[in-house]
Amino acid sequence: MKLSINTAPVFNELGIAAGTEILAQAGFDAIDFNFRDIMHKERYSRRNIEKTCESIRKIAEANGLYYNQTHGSGSIMSFKEDIDLCDKENSLVREYIETSIIGSAILGAERVVLHPVNCPGSYDARQYNLEFFESFIPVLKEYGITAAIENVWTHNEDKSRIITIPCSMYEEQAEYCDALDSRYFTACLDIGHCFLLGRKPEDAVCYLGSRLSCLHVHDNDGISDRHTPPYSGGVNWDAVMTALADTGYKGDFTYEITGGYTAYLKSEHEIYPYALKLAEVTGRNLIRKFTTHTPCS
Repeated sequence: MKLSINTAPVFNELGIAAGTEILAQAGFDAIDFNFRDIMHKERYSRRNIEKTCESIRKIAEANGLYYNQTHGSGSIMSFKEDIDLCDKENSLVREYIETSIIGSAILGAERVVLHPVNCPGSYDARQYNLEFFESFIPVLKEYGITAAIENVWTHNEDKSRIITIPCSMYEEQAEYCDALDSRYFTACLDIGHCFLLGRKPEDAVCYLGSRLSCLHVHDNDGISDRHTPPYSGGVNWDAVMTALADTGYKGDFTYEITGGYTAYLKSEHEIYPYALKLAEVTGRNLIRKFTTHTPCS
């Protein structure tokens, strides 16, 4: 099990070259590139994506790192009742996702994490999402990469409470994986999201079983999506690592932390390397629990 960390906060603040260097100095094995919110930039356009990602990959390699996975473009697309109109409005999002899949392959990543679509209540959300994901099979096949469907959530219209959408619950994640071609689709368990929705991540690990190929590792208080490091919230990390070992998980330990770490990065640059090192040491400790656990027979 390799130790990986998300790139978005540090790359956004320090740039790719300096950001890669500081992540390497902290001791991580790999990094998770985030294509969200950057695909509108010309350097990430379809005509430039291969050249751009080739350059980014070489920077990682020069620092002794590699890209184990990525986060594809597109956040939670929420459709209103006029689904045809919304399809047209989101055609650019679909293009961005395809381009981010190509970029992921050029970076050398094994998989790209994708979000489902939040359809209106009157629409068959499952059928729409299955067709949505299947539409990316040609580019996944061409570039030899797989996609992992993440458990996500959204807010209600006035942002007063968290609500579920397709694949918020791990049972539905499993259903989607079973309905899709397993050569191209697996599950990404976002541990913090699972806990935020009142579920036990260790139960999700056991339920998803061999469908689970990758993780988004972070913690929270069960109230807000803080994306903080392990042991800063309510997740039972011993139980999570035990479940991963018992189910024969073969993926990596990939952080998706922002929270207070982003605050350090923006205002206290001299503290940030120590914050990253704490995350690295914490991750190594949890991986040790995984590797030394004797799975149940």
